[in-house]
Amino acid sequence: MLDSKAVLKVEPSSETFSHWINQDFISEDLRYELVNKNLLLIPCKGHADNTEALYFPNGTEEFFDFLKQAQTEDFKVDICIEEHEFAELALHFDVMTVTHFIVSNLAFPTAAELLAEYIKERLRSRLSKTELHVDFTVVMDEQNNRSLRFSYRGPASEYRATIQSTVQSLNDMPASSFENQPSTTGKLAEKNRKSSKRNRTKS
Repeated sequence: MLDSKAVLKVEPSSETFSHWINQDFISEDLRYELVNKNLLLIPCKGHADNTEALYFPNGTEEFFDFLKQAQTEDFKVDICIEEHEFAELALHFDVMTVTHFIVSNLAFPTAAELLAEYIKERLRSRLSKTELHVDFTVVMDEQNNRSLRFSYRGPASEYRATIQSTVQSLNDMPASSFENQPSTTGKLAEKNRKSSKRNRTKS
């Protein structure tokens, strides 16, 4: 059954582009290609049949192609895996799972809007009937390993409004506001709820 409540959890993270680019499964040639990108699709590790296997949720290649069509000089995307090792795995039939991605804070507004549009186009009439799982990391300060990790669980139809509030909140709230906080909906989610309430009142 579809959970009608959208939950966006936020927590501080030390995850950066350097962390992923320097993984053992990345070759020197691929590392050279990834270093100038500001959004990377990240593989999952391990499943029931192989705890060391790297894989992406079903639909990742389609999502990657969608993002590439929107590339500009300021928005460059890639996938953090060797081409011959790319593999997709079907997870839950009634849940749309988007692969984890890491994105710079400057590219995040573009990425957030593109993801919302991709979800709308892929689900179409099933938008209001599908649960969405999305995890992503926004790098606020690469040199000092300061990032924010977001986890969305809820109706796909509510993702766009939730993420639009998040983009605005990040413009107003520094990453330091989240230091030493546990995994929680926290200040940003509370601000999102207030913003959504104001938007509904205006409409």
